[in-house]
Amino acid sequence: DHYPWPAAENGLYDDVTIPAPLVATDFWKKLPKFFHTSMHRDRWFWRWDTAEKYQRNVKAYYRMITGLDRVMGRVLAESKQLGFAENTVVIFMGDNGYYKGSRGFAGKWSHYEESLRVPLVIYDPRLPTQQRGKVLSQMALNVDVPATIVAAALGKVPASYQGRDLLPLARGEKVTNWRTDFFCEHLMDNAKIPKYEGVRGSRYVYARYFENLPEGEFLHDLQTDPKQLKNLVGDPAAAKALAMMRKRCDELRDKLGGEYSHENFPNVRRDRKKKPARR
Repeated sequence: DHYPWPAAENGLYDDVTIPAPLVATDFWKKLPKFFHTSMHRDRWFWRWDTAEKYQRNVKAYYRMITGLDRVMGRVLAESKQLGFAENTVVIFMGDNGYYKGSRGFAGKWSHYEESLRVPLVIYDPRLPTQQRGKVLSQMALNVDVPATIVAAALGKVPASYQGRDLLPLARGEKVTNWRTDFFCEHLMDNAKIPKYEGVRGSRYVYARYFENLPEGEFLHDLQTDPKQLKNLVGDPAAAKALAMMRKRCDELRDKLGGEYSHENFPNVRRDRKKKPARR
């Protein structure tokens, strides 16, 4: 009974069998030992460790989401009744799926797609019909959401924001110099959650769990291995891509700054410069 749902959704999905997770639940055994004792595994046992528990909790999770959809419907209906519907941009972003059992993990603290990505839907009633219902390929980040809200209200994004306005993309406008990669990190100070920093590019994903090097370095090729089953670090054929992604990670990290440095984490590469703490 991990996920609560509204009473209106009682019995929903009882007549279906939820498919197995995206990646086999024993995948974790192939990973370095520091993953084996992480909170990813603890929470997997709480939620997904038997077939019965998996079905029960996934269905509960989906009922909860369906209930949220219904509530959003009530909000939108009320905005229409109040006369706001044609002047209201709706941005709907969720949290991720906490792995939903994939890889034998739960949680949201690592570099795999099941952890890194979240859903995002934007509805702008001003868009012409031909611009609606599209799935865009450009990378959108959570930092783009406040930038989009402020731009919709005030007409521009403040210079201090890291994010960019997403509405020009939704309108089908040609936007120059859009990002092709982004820096990501998880630095929560918890002994059971490995810290990492990395870059998610259009083709390659790079991550280093800098307190657990050298085994905590990863490189994945999303083009040839979209499920990220192979770690290409150590593969001579991927040496050029690895060097490129290491350099890019350094560039983005040093540009954005951060409170963690060699003084705190001696395993981090020695060329890591100390930067002021982010506000």
